[in-house]
Amino acid sequence: MKGSSPTPLISDIVLVGGGHAHVHILKMVGMPPLKNILEENGIQITLISSTVLTPYSGMLPGLVAGHYTEDEIHLDLRRLCSFSGIRFIHASAAGITYNDGGGGWVKCSDGRPDMRYDALSIDIGSSPHMQNAKSGTDVTVTPVKPISKFSERWKSICHRLQNTQLETYTPERPFTLVVVGGGAGGIELALSAQYALKNILISKASSSSQQQYSADDCIKIILATRGEHLLPSHNEGVRRIFSRIFKERNIEIRYGAEAIGVDYHDPIDLSSSQRKTLRLSPESSQESQPPIYFDECLWCTSAGAASWLSNDTPFATTEDGFLQVNETYELCNHPGVFAAGDCCHVIDNPRPKGKSV
Repeated sequence: MKGSSPTPLISDIVLVGGGHAHVHILKMVGMPPLKNILEENGIQITLISSTVLTPYSGMLPGLVAGHYTEDEIHLDLRRLCSFSGIRFIHASAAGITYNDGGGGWVKCSDGRPDMRYDALSIDIGSSPHMQNAKSGTDVTVTPVKPISKFSERWKSICHRLQNTQLETYTPERPFTLVVVGGGAGGIELALSAQYALKNILISKASSSSQQQYSADDCIKIILATRGEHLLPSHNEGVRRIFSRIFKERNIEIRYGAEAIGVDYHDPIDLSSSQRKTLRLSPESSQESQPPIYFDECLWCTSAGAASWLSNDTPFATTEDGFLQVNETYELCNHPGVFAAGDCCHVIDNPRPKGKSV
């Protein structure tokens, strides 16, 4: 009724993480009829996110290839929350409690007061499992997630190639990029990275009179996978198609190569100086094969869960730390708490994690 006071806030729904599922919620809440229902019933929604800009991971290969800009693949969560009338908290969740009668509190890592909730949803995604991808010499690789850090690192790799003298890389000593992971994510990255790196050399050669070799000869892409096939979760027809494409693109595939780390190579000649070696598991069938030397490495392997989900919440998780949910995405034994995306595991219908192998 005109002139009546607004309905007092009596319930709090808290969304932890700016994943794709939560982005859809933010949009829906800003439009009728859901917007009206929430207002009439005094329900307040709060989003807690460690980032203001959230990327759409499906556009990452296009970003790597140079088809999209960073702005084009990101959504502004703060603006979306403002549109929908949702409270936005720029912080990282670090723990969650659960009361016997339902509801509880969310603890943030920045020390702010805990956030109360009546209903909760968690959508914080995952990261490549990299517990062994670090050598004793502190050599690290570039993980695909979080995408914000990957994007900065990829720009650095391209910048390095752009600012290297054209004659540095030859057919005998090409710029070598290794992609670890034979799933869909690894394949997308290998193809898009090859496209981008070749274009850099072509652009450099067009403005130089010192061109001696083609870009095809000076860029080498290696895809290393622990499996005996590409795309193990896909059918044989799809695997054949991409095996053919990789052969046509001259991308080398190392099957049975389970990567467990990276080391600096002890050079025996100038052609291998400053290069790194992919360290393989002793059980790897590639152990007897030539070492995989490279200049840069992109890590796109199986997903890992945030450690605080199993360490700082009362919720049931899998052995890998993913939240266990039922077919409605509600957590087992904790009514009113939900999870979506890569951070959860649907018990009766498991699904592969995004960009995992």
